[in-house]
Amino acid sequence: MPDSDVKMADLLKLVPNRYKLVQAVAKRARQLNDGATALVECESSNPLTIAIHEIATGAIVLEDRASEPESSEAGEEQEESDQ
Repeated sequence: MPDSDVKMADLLKLVPNRYKLVQAVAKRARQLNDGATALVECESSNPLTIAIHEIATGAIVLEDRASEPESSEAGEEQEESDQ
């Protein structure tokens, strides 16, 4: 995928929250900079560009943590109150 093919609008379809997108790209770029192996072929050697391409191609998928329970204790408390 050529560098010019990745558009912000396309990324926001995959990750609708700009803040989470920026966090994810920055985190992955740091991992790449620290020696992690790139998951996609990219014309650029810039870790930030590679991270963007990884998200754009679906090689990196972000979890939606809002739908997950915060801890197992919350589930235990709910079970106790149901009894």
